[in-house]
Amino acid sequence: VSTNRWLAVAVVVLATGACKKVIEAEQFLEVDQLVATDPASLAGTPLRVHGFVKRGTISSRVRDQKSSLMFLATSKDKVIRVVYAGPAPDKFQDQAEIIVRGTLVPATGDVPKDSPYLLEATELLAKCPTNYDRGTGPAPTQFQ
Repeated sequence: VSTNRWLAVAVVVLATGACKKVIEAEQFLEVDQLVATDPASLAGTPLRVHGFVKRGTISSRVRDQKSSLMFLATSKDKVIRVVYAGPAPDKFQDQAEIIVRGTLVPATGDVPKDSPYLLEATELLAKCPTNYDRGTGPAPTQFQ
């Protein structure tokens, strides 16, 4: 029984360390910080990027019964193209606050060539722009 207990403790410690390494390896950036960084240095690095959906840039497509989204994420007048394979989150819309988890990859294929890199999303979280600081005024409009 004592050996099994020590084995269980060792497994928990190793698993906790492995989870911590995964979390530490993922960088969290604002869109403007990402754009200001040399994209080649971040290519393939797991990222979480915070920004807003630029108004009028959302396009969706269904190909082979799979949906995908393409849009521009913005902050402080800087933008990065985002491609996401999957259904849009419920609150995803123009000017929504977003967090994108994914990797920076070279832009290829039928993606517009407005930047040599794009953010290939594996997860997309959105917050409705009308939910910002309820009771303190209208939703921000600087991200148009």
